[in-house]
Parts: sequence; structure tokens; C-alpha cells
Amino acid sequence: MWRYLVSSALFAGIVVAQDMHLSLSSLYQKQVVSPSLTGLFNGTARVSAIYRNQWNSIANYTSFLLAVDGALAKNTLGAERIGIGIIAYRDMAGDMRMGVMEVRLSGAYHKILSERNGNKFLLSAGVSLGYNQRGIYNEAGIRAPEQWTGTQYQQSIAIGENFTPQALADFGAGASLVGNIDKLSGVFWFSVFHPIEPTFTFSQSQVAELSKLYRKWGVGFQPKYSVSANVDITGGTAIWYQGGAFLFQGYAWAEYKKISSRPEPAADKPVAQKQTIFRVAGGFVYDHTLGLGPVLSVGYRNIRLAFFYQVLLPKQIKSFGTYTPEVFAEYIYVGNQETIIPRY
Repeated sequence: MWRYLVSSALFAGIVVAQDMHLSLSSLYQKQVVSPSLTGLFNGTARVSAIYRNQWNSIANYTSFLLAVDGALAKNTLGAERIGIGIIAYRDMAGDMRMGVMEVRLSGAYHKILSERNGNKFLLSAGVSLGYNQRGIYNEAGIRAPEQWTGTQYQQSIAIGENFTPQALADFGAGASLVGNIDKLSGVFWFSVFHPIEPTFTFSQSQVAELSKLYRKWGVGFQPKYSVSANVDITGGTAIWYQGGAFLFQGYAWAEYKKISSRPEPAADKPVAQKQTIFRVAGGFVYDHTLGLGPVLSVGYRNIRLAFFYQVLLPKQIKSFGTYTPEVFAEYIYVGNQETIIPRY
């Protein structure tokens, strides 16, 4: 079988996991890491996006994610909340635009286990259904040995291949436990994706070899300690296993919040309703397959922006592009949803 040259192959074997890799997803976009975290926020609807651009000097490698999730009213099907959401993402690399495009629907069932003296524990379970398309989206970027004339590549030379994107149906599942005791809160999550391990190929020739989308397991924990009403210190980890390889992420940051209280009518008397006006956070993310870097996040009311600047560490890729930027944006519509989610 003929072999072609493509710049995106430079990172094959370095990042073994076959899914889109975003460093900020474990921090901010929990719907991506486990379906059970869909709709798990204090509000009615949430819209978020992540953009990552790396190795521009050789691979033109970009990733983009858009996610929307929300929650149905309390006591639906006996749950404190039913979360529903949708994720769309695109991952493209190289002159051939080899990549992945996927749309995934998620649903989650959230149930409070116990609640006493301001402490709360909530158990969640969720599933996701996805339509995944993998392929080569720019055949003009292909360079095959058959096209080499001795001095240059001639694209008009036929290579006997018919490239068509491969479509896959996929699903995932997960569970999570969130809670708080006094000033300490946190979330523990678990998920599995591609349990049936579907196969795909970038080529439709008779001799094409099938590739397997390996089962992907993930587990994570994110604790938070409230130093005061205005200051939180947060850490966490996410560990993924796919295709015989582990991917480890660690992160830590501190956040300052400016909070105001205003009276709101409730029943027959006004109560103090706390509202976060402004927030700023700083910290770092470590990814053992790529590198580490600082994270800066700012927020005003229900809007949050975060910027991550990763310093690449592996010697195999460091010389091709030392730095990788990643941007996160989020908006939460509070609406009339009751505050039932533990602080995490």
C-alpha cells in the first residue's frame, strides 16, 4: 500500500489518544469529560466555546469546540434536575486537512443524596450519543510516491485512491458525585467513550487498513477550598486511558470574587441574594504528553473568558513550535432556576 507524506503525522505516537485534545476542557467544560456533568451548574442555560491553535509552522493544526447545555425544572422524573446538552467540535491538521468533526447529544439525571446545614451531596449519571466523521478534507494536499517525477510532485498523476470521510455512530456514559462540607467542596467524575470501539479508514481502496477508535476511560477529581467569601483555591486532576496509553493532566489556580448582596422578595420576607459581580483567576495546567503553561481567567457577572499559553516540552515536537495558545469563553443565563448545585 502506498504511503503519503503529511505534516500532521509528526505528532502521531506523541499524543496517543485519538480524540480532540483540549487542555482547558477539564477545568471549564465538564460536559466534554463526562456526560453526567451536563446541566450541572446554577442557572438555566450555558454556552461555551474553546479554540486551540498549535504547530502553525508545520501542521496548521486547529481545534474548535462549541457546547450548549441547560437544565429542566426541578422534580422532572423525580430528579432535582435533568440536564440536556449538545457539543459540536472540529479538529483539523496538515495540508490534507486530516481531521475529525463530531456532534454529540448529552443527557444527565441529577439527584440530591443529602442536604443539611448548608452541606449538600449530589449524584449524577449521564449518557451521550454522537455522530463522528473522520477523513481527509483536502485531497489537493496529498503527496504520494506515485506523484513524484524526480524533481517535483505532480498532482495530476492518478494514484488510484478514492478518499471519502468515514462516518461513525458512537456513544458514551458517565457518573459523578459533587458535594460540599463547610468550606471544602469538589467533584469526582468518571466516564467511558467509544465502548464498542468502532472502526474507520481514511481511504476507500480495497487494500485499505481499518483503524480502531479505541475505548476511552476517564476519571477526575477537582477539590476547591473557600479561603473566604471572596477567595477560592482550586486544584484537580484528570487521567485518561486510551489505546494502551495514559494521559495525565493536573491543574491548580486561585480565584478572587467580588460579591454583592441585594434584597430579593421570597415568600413573605426579603432575603439577601448574593451575586458575583467580578472574578479573576490565575494558575497553571500540566499535561505530561505536551507540556505546561499558565491560565488567566476573568469574569463579569455571567460571562467568563480564559486564556491558556502552553509551553511544549517533548523533544519530538518542541523544535516545530514551542508555544500553543488556547482560549475559552462562557456565558450562563441564570433565569429562574433554583440554586441546588453544590459549590464546586
